[in-house]
Amino acid sequence: MEMRREKAADYLQKVGDMDFKGCWYTIKSTHDSMRIALSSVIGGLLLGFNTGVISSALPYIKNNSRHVTEDHWLQAFLVGAAAAGAFVSLTIVGRVNDRLGPKTSLLFADFLSIIGIIVSVFAMSPVALVIGRIFVGLAVGMTFVTLPLYVSEAFSSRYLGVLFCTNSLLITVGQFFSNFISLVYTEKTHPWRWMVGFAIYPTFIHLCLLQSLYECPKWYYQKGEKYLAYMVTQHTYYTFEEAKEAFLVMDLSIDAEKAVGGSLLEGNVFTKIRKAPSNILRRLLFKHIALQAAQQLAGINVVINFGPTIIQMAGTTLTRTALMLSLVPSGLNVVASIISISFVDRYRRKRMITSLFGTFICLLLLSGVLHSASVKASCGVKNVTRNGCPAADGLLDTNWYLVGDGYLIGDGQSAAILLGAYVIFYSIGLGTIPLIRRSKMRPLEHRDIRIGVTSALDWLWNFILSLLFLFFVDLLGSAGTFMLFAGFSLISLVLVVCT
Repeated sequence: MEMRREKAADYLQKVGDMDFKGCWYTIKSTHDSMRIALSSVIGGLLLGFNTGVISSALPYIKNNSRHVTEDHWLQAFLVGAAAAGAFVSLTIVGRVNDRLGPKTSLLFADFLSIIGIIVSVFAMSPVALVIGRIFVGLAVGMTFVTLPLYVSEAFSSRYLGVLFCTNSLLITVGQFFSNFISLVYTEKTHPWRWMVGFAIYPTFIHLCLLQSLYECPKWYYQKGEKYLAYMVTQHTYYTFEEAKEAFLVMDLSIDAEKAVGGSLLEGNVFTKIRKAPSNILRRLLFKHIALQAAQQLAGINVVINFGPTIIQMAGTTLTRTALMLSLVPSGLNVVASIISISFVDRYRRKRMITSLFGTFICLLLLSGVLHSASVKASCGVKNVTRNGCPAADGLLDTNWYLVGDGYLIGDGQSAAILLGAYVIFYSIGLGTIPLIRRSKMRPLEHRDIRIGVTSALDWLWNFILSLLFLFFVDLLGSAGTFMLFAGFSLISLVLVVCT
């Protein structure tokens, strides 16, 4: 027995390591593992698409509804509804997984997503659209945690760090595609309906693919079906020895989880927090939640959720042009995420300092660009006439926007470039380091609890910032709001340098 535990301990010591080659070898070893990997890819892309598409759709929703244009709180709820739904589902996802199984939970999430998409597409009022987005958010929250955990248990908990990083990369790719695909529908009648409705096609494909997969072997084991769990494990691994090793680790890890009150696949997240030792809670609060606060208060979700709107604030009134410019930050976000993952386990403190300093400078410059745009808008009619402007001859583009009877030089390109630089600096440190810390949490028997808590708080921060962004724009102005985000980044930078 002692030898078995030593072997499992050596195996689990590698949990969270960035072994991309080993993960790829496991994925391509059998047809079952390849189908699981394909399901993970589609699921990650859907997460990104469903969270990012509202930023592209919002300007067109405002164009079609005077009520939405005039009510900033309603705009905030339209953007934040998915995050609110995700937070709610993350508080109960453990119990759902325990009752139904992770695979069935993912099927249920796809079903909720289809309902939400249909309600959103045929919404005849902003309230109906908010309800549809909440259903989509419920699906997003369930998939966000269940999918990487399901895949890691199907393959090996050793690759959890790889899977979380890959899932994060796929989310950024999905957000880029949401902007890119939305451009295709800009000439349609009510283009926002086509934008939010596109997700139904990959969701249906994902639903059909999940039907062909096995349930999570760990769930079978917890339900007392040890033989069935072992047979499912064998289908995922190429060799008998690999399957036997993975099954041994699963056996011992479940015993460890039961000793401290279970895992995320069992029970309620808040129940697990109450049962966990106080020192675990202290580390959770002061390390992971503090890191999340620095991550979220840098304003990344505001940039993702309001990208085209921010570019419009800088002076680009043509909605399609603002949407095209928003491809710059979302595309650079993908590139930066790929580069960051390549050296994700190295130079963490230096990368965090560089990331925070870069985001601070970019937010500061963006605040200046937005201030310049607002000044030009307030006095432009006096200084620029229609006859003296090239835009009067039909040359209206991203450099010009209409103010009364005149056109003004806008700063849409400058804002897009600065947003692109911002996401690059964000990705190299703030974007990936919290994910690695999450996957390497010790002791391992509390890892699932912390993943559940930190994931729920991620979406809570997302909802709060989405809800308050336009409120702060009304209160402080667009320039003052991004100056506030720059201040938060500076505080975080000082804390990192001093600790």
